[in-house]
Amino acid sequence: MHPQGWTELEGSSTNPEWKEALQGEYDVAASRTYRNARGEVVMAVMTWSRDGIRRAGHLQQVCYQVGGSAVSVPSYAALDSKSGRQDVVVFSAFHDDNAVEDVVYWRITGGKPDMHTEYSTLMATRFDKLNRLAKYMFSGMPDNVMFRVSALRTDPDRPATAHLDYARQFLEALPEMERRVVMGR
Repeated sequence: MHPQGWTELEGSSTNPEWKEALQGEYDVAASRTYRNARGEVVMAVMTWSRDGIRRAGHLQQVCYQVGGSAVSVPSYAALDSKSGRQDVVVFSAFHDDNAVEDVVYWRITGGKPDMHTEYSTLMATRFDKLNRLAKYMFSGMPDNVMFRVSALRTDPDRPATAHLDYARQFLEALPEMERRVVMGR
């Protein structure tokens, strides 16, 4: 599902090889590229994992670093929409071809926003996993959801905004129950 006014670009769905590589980390991983009427393009990725106890996902800035991009220091922000406020992590990725990609993402772990940009201590991680074990065993709620959307800058000196517009419109377009899962409410 995508918001009104955004068109999926042909051939933009998840690469089968990429999807296979993520099988050990997520139950579902989907990626799409969209364009709006102004010609702005965004890349959206969403992952879902039933068992976040063993497969809790990873920090999104790591994907960019592993791919060879330099990454700005991630920071926390809030994305306001008609659906409410969503806490997010924002950063920029600097690619080898001098392109700059502005990124916003959030993770929902155990039904609650997971806003850690750093790795937690071993004891805190173990305690968190124990708390989520009961939910995992007895609930139909996924234990880990991640939503990431990004846009390449058209002007290297000005941050992109299309990805923020898309994320807001996406949240507003979701039915209430789906929005609760995606937003951690």
